[in-house]
Amino acid sequence: MVEMLGVSGTIAAPLGLLGLAAALGYLIYCRRLKHQETVVAALPDSQRAQAVDEYLTRYNLDASNLTREQKYNLLMAEMGKRYALAQAVTLGSCGVFTLCFIVAVYAYVSQPPTGRGMPQDEDPSVDLSEPIRDQVQLFAQDKVRIVGFTDGLDEVWFGKVWEKFDPSKNDGRVYTVWGPVDTPIVPQFKGTGHIKLNVSYTRNRDKPRDLDRPPGGLMERK
Repeated sequence: MVEMLGVSGTIAAPLGLLGLAAALGYLIYCRRLKHQETVVAALPDSQRAQAVDEYLTRYNLDASNLTREQKYNLLMAEMGKRYALAQAVTLGSCGVFTLCFIVAVYAYVSQPPTGRGMPQDEDPSVDLSEPIRDQVQLFAQDKVRIVGFTDGLDEVWFGKVWEKFDPSKNDGRVYTVWGPVDTPIVPQFKGTGHIKLNVSYTRNRDKPRDLDRPPGGLMERK
């Protein structure tokens, strides 16, 4: 459900912006049509006939057999239809924008608090001679850095594939944990000795990563 809300919010946001852009575009078009109608109606008879012919040609309307008055009435009717259509599209676009905005806001506020806010940090130590699942647990989207190790470390696994560990290229590297949402992931390491990790996360704040850590407050990243 949380993932569906997230996808809905992601889709609704750009659609809402598109609806807003369309509404603004057609609103400008409506005002332009009304202005053109007012200008044509205010022209003297001698100039109005020429303006009417130009607009009828622009709108691809055949008025060759019509009188001057009929041409004028035809043009006003066509402008009225175009204005009504533009108004309908404007209202529809406003409706799309409003609906998408509501969906995006609902998707955001419906996310659990564990998915929002500043990241929290934990620094678990892992003894590779002991079961890892008793020492550390991770969750999807956690960010992990290897900040130290005592002996040898050859490969690491954070839920997706085994990756070669090269100490000379590891400075500052951040691994993203892969796996089912809200399901604990036990990292795997090929090596010996102890490993020091830094885990940064915004989801599942109520679930500790360092299982050896005594209960207490978690360190908040400043």
